[in-house]
Amino acid sequence: MISLDWQLQGKSNFISWTREFGRAAKSKDVLKLLKGEEAILDEPKEEGYLAEPGSGRVLRSRPPQLATPGGGDQQPPNIDTARLVLKWQADHKRWKRDKDKLRVASEHLDEWVCEGLKVELEEYDDSHERSPHS
Repeated sequence: MISLDWQLQGKSNFISWTREFGRAAKSKDVLKLLKGEEAILDEPKEEGYLAEPGSGRVLRSRPPQLATPGGGDQQPPNIDTARLVLKWQADHKRWKRDKDKLRVASEHLDEWVCEGLKVELEEYDDSHERSPHS
């Protein structure tokens, strides 16, 4: 927990708070996120990667057929489905990382703003809304 002296109290300490808050946020790798310069990924839905276009049916990989002694045909596995699964897994991992980063940013911001301002800020859904006090 940071000292109450470093928390944002209002206009009186905004300039010094901005400098110190920014340094601390940068050290936690959340400054760009808090400044709106880094996008937050939406959760990747498995259906969006594995559904047949327009059908709503989920694709499933076919297991390869084994070669038979009589020289029967062997089907390769569905490579496209495997690639889609890997892409979904990679995107899901990035989303999870972003979600964790957002949690860190939220906790950081919570530490650095005094209780009185937090109550006042809770009234707004959008950070771009103007305060009735400004």
